[in-house]
Amino acid sequence: RARNDGDAQSTRLQTESYAAGTSDQIRVSRRWVMAKIGYLDSQAESKKLYDRALVVMPGGNSRHTIVMDPYPVYARSGRGCRVTDVEGEERIDFINNYTALIRGHSDPNVTAAVGQVIQNGTAFSLPTEYDIRLAELLVERIPAADQVRFCNSGSEAVLLAIRAARAYTGRSKIAKFEGCYHGIYDYAQASDSSRPGNWGTVSSPQTTLETSMVPTLEKDVVTLPWNRLDICRELIEDCCSELAAVLVDPLPAALGLLAPADGFLEALRELTRELGVVLIFDEVMSFRIGYHGAGHANGVMSDLMSMGKIIGGGFPVGAVAGN
Repeated sequence: RARNDGDAQSTRLQTESYAAGTSDQIRVSRRWVMAKIGYLDSQAESKKLYDRALVVMPGGNSRHTIVMDPYPVYARSGRGCRVTDVEGEERIDFINNYTALIRGHSDPNVTAAVGQVIQNGTAFSLPTEYDIRLAELLVERIPAADQVRFCNSGSEAVLLAIRAARAYTGRSKIAKFEGCYHGIYDYAQASDSSRPGNWGTVSSPQTTLETSMVPTLEKDVVTLPWNRLDICRELIEDCCSELAAVLVDPLPAALGLLAPADGFLEALRELTRELGVVLIFDEVMSFRIGYHGAGHANGVMSDLMSMGKIIGGGFPVGAVAGN
């Protein structure tokens, strides 16, 4: 549902279809369908694997987004746009490693290149030419980037971008948008699951934390409402002397890919530059939308930019690019 508070352009989105009653109805309906198609087979290979996983892994997984009730489907192989599970069932893969496999599963060019590199060694405590080649390619593609620093994941890239902003400005606070996902770094994860019961008001969004986070973290995170430039300007100006960075997903996936309003990103760029605040674009997801990324597609260049596995053909990798 959209919270307007009198503004037709308001974009504080929350879905209430998963409220307790509706969620129970969905769960019952889903189980009925699964039973009809034979999914609830206690002898299924996926069920057996999940039972084993529950013994040695919390919740039976290391990535909760791929687990479903009553058990997940376990993959055996994939080729192109199709994946085959451990039962031998072939399906069209609409998830596609969260769209990171731009060439599909087991692309011959990718597997050949990986095989060639592995023959030369699996890991080094030395730099390689491959680091330089990928950095050169990214700098060529990203107009806002002069240099690139690599890491292991998108979450780590966001973490390093925030640390760089703090080191550069000498300030500690960051601002981020309510409901936007930026990985699992505590400061970036704050307020990524805001709900009607804890989201505060549009003019003063509440910074919400998971129970595993340090409560004092709240004082260093400023939560902003997406597409509400007037309120964002006021909140940013109020804390600018302590604010190191504004963290932005230019096309926020967790907000339903809600596009920025006309002039919104441009105004954020102008405001942060005026106040000496670092503007970070988290393009771990949105870098997929164009050759130069979402920022360039909107005509805005950030100071720093984080990227994830899309730049590595779906393999675990991350990068921070910037001027």
